[in-house]
Amino acid sequence: RPDRSGNQQEPEKEQGQDCVVVPGRPVAHFEPVRQQHRTAEQHKRPAAERHGPLELVGEHVVVGDGRSYIAALITLDQEALPGILQRAGIESAPMEQLVHDTRVRALVQEAVNSANEAVSNSEAIKKFAILPVDLTIENGYLTPKMSIKRHLVNQDFAADIEALYADLLARD
Repeated sequence: RPDRSGNQQEPEKEQGQDCVVVPGRPVAHFEPVRQQHRTAEQHKRPAAERHGPLELVGEHVVVGDGRSYIAALITLDQEALPGILQRAGIESAPMEQLVHDTRVRALVQEAVNSANEAVSNSEAIKKFAILPVDLTIENGYLTPKMSIKRHLVNQDFAADIEALYADLLARD
């Protein structure tokens, strides 16, 4: 900003601090805001880099806006699934059958529990549904840059989402 003689002056900053300088006001210090929101793409790692229970999970969509707890719609990783089923002693079956198999649900629950260890209780996934279809670009659930089209997933799987919160409605 120019001083009275017209020369440009840099506002004084204390070393190591971010400052906001408003003419006629004292210098205000602030801490930069750290981004809290994390997208699914930031958490998604290639199947080759995932180990243990997390290798079973393909895509996931967290739901729960305006609800009392967080839930998730989860797909099974099509590449890792045959090996995981074999190691667990589960016979291969059509996806529609696997999503209801209690042994597969137990494996997914392990993955959810593992993921929940990294977040607070309020951010933890309390319930989940396993989707019988993969979320892909071809079926329209992913964009070309691999972002999930949440509005479409929420619309097409609304019954699954409502089922995750059905026990709450029964209590009310």
